[in-house]
Amino acid sequence: MEKTNKAVKNGAKSFLIREYSFLALFCMLFGGVLLCAVDMPWSNSNDFPHFPYTTFCFLIGACTSMMAGYIGMMIATTANWKVTYLCSTGALKSE
Repeated sequence: MEKTNKAVKNGAKSFLIREYSFLALFCMLFGGVLLCAVDMPWSNSNDFPHFPYTTFCFLIGACTSMMAGYIGMMIATTANWKVTYLCSTGALKSE
């Protein structure tokens, strides 16, 4: 059971690495679109430099979402193994 859990957890990690590499590329491209279409830090209105708040917030939100997905996947694979073990031993038997 431990061997199977390690294989599932490694598969989940490799899936997330592959998925997040594509997601990071998308976030960088869409961040560029936001920077050019919404923030426009090069414009000289009001005579002070602009900080790209929209792009910054989008990238922080995307990173936070990816981190939550990774943590959730690791919790799910660990909990799955523990529940399977307890079910096989009869420890979760309802009375």
